[in-house]
Amino acid sequence: MTLDLNGVSRQIRKMGQDLRAHGTDLGQRLDKAVAALRSHASSFEELRVKIECSKTYWPVARPVEPLNARHSLPPRPESYTIIATDGSQIEPDRHRAALCYLLNVGTVLLRYGADSKAVLQSHPMLAYSDDDLYIVSGNRRFLVQGHLLTVKRSIAETDILASTSEHSIDGSPIVGLQDGTLILQTLEGLGVEDELRDKLTGQFLDRLTRLRELGVPLASYISRPRASDVSNALRIAACPNATANCGQHCREYLASDSEPCAWLAALPDRSVFELLPLEEGERSGLFLSSSKISLDRYGEHKVYFFYLNVGREIARVELPEWVARDARLLPLVHSAIFDQCQRGDGYPRALAEAHEKAVIGGADREVFWRLVESTLVGNRLSTKTSEKERSKRIRGL
Repeated sequence: MTLDLNGVSRQIRKMGQDLRAHGTDLGQRLDKAVAALRSHASSFEELRVKIECSKTYWPVARPVEPLNARHSLPPRPESYTIIATDGSQIEPDRHRAALCYLLNVGTVLLRYGADSKAVLQSHPMLAYSDDDLYIVSGNRRFLVQGHLLTVKRSIAETDILASTSEHSIDGSPIVGLQDGTLILQTLEGLGVEDELRDKLTGQFLDRLTRLRELGVPLASYISRPRASDVSNALRIAACPNATANCGQHCREYLASDSEPCAWLAALPDRSVFELLPLEEGERSGLFLSSSKISLDRYGEHKVYFFYLNVGREIARVELPEWVARDARLLPLVHSAIFDQCQRGDGYPRALAEAHEKAVIGGADREVFWRLVESTLVGNRLSTKTSEKERSKRIRGL
């Protein structure tokens, strides 16, 4: 055993003491935050204008309706279909015998009503050619790995969801559901050219357009969200300046204790809405995401979100503008997601099943690389790995 458990145990005990002290302070700040949310609820339009003119270092939600809005659970359709996708991946590894990567997308179709059915599938996609392994942008060539591979996986998940929806139209409502955010936010910090960013974003948005043309609303579900976009909107409200400009007025990335908004920093939105409170089945009002890539590049698909009390937690649900602004599709998404959480004991059943079809366990990964090596041997190709990889397979002193 290489881990010093005694050393770790001491640090864990210290963490528990610190978290206990922090919890008391957090509770007091949350109470004040809920009071602030209520006091600014009716002036949300003025707050939105101030937000749009402000310059901050942190994301700020733009309210579309009163901050304390609560929407009751709409009736569930007698029959509906939910289609969910989730994915996992095996990264390209330069230490292995062949440079390649694998995407695996799990797809689940669950139809409720008189003609009920369930279809569970996985879609493995192997990439090994230069055209698949690399993306060329300007004079640079990027290996598809890390954040880029995550973006490629998001595109694949949405593509399969759209294709499955296209072959499942039967007159009853269909809802598309994914795990995580709809915002390709990793593209903002990659240092890639606008050409590449636009290319990948365009591929993702093309799939959303297909879903819109099919009349299939797409939503993404975030369990135990850590976002503080709404709390950050309250920070703008607390700013005494006509226009909040952190770099000019505070010159701090994170406000110090002396700043007017410091007590609101890093408060999770889910905790604020839990204390509002949102009752089980209720959702919050709509908010527009301030993500730069969403606002600048998503067009009709720019991302809105709301918070939903599914019973065991306050979850965050993101949706494209054409879903958020549709008086028929928005209640459908609300009721379908809540119903899925009831069927899934707190988490959407379709997403849980899609994850199970997508996940690549440790044993599967080793089998994958053994298959690669055996295929190379069968084709009389080199199976030489790096010395680092070889050393992992040889135990020694």
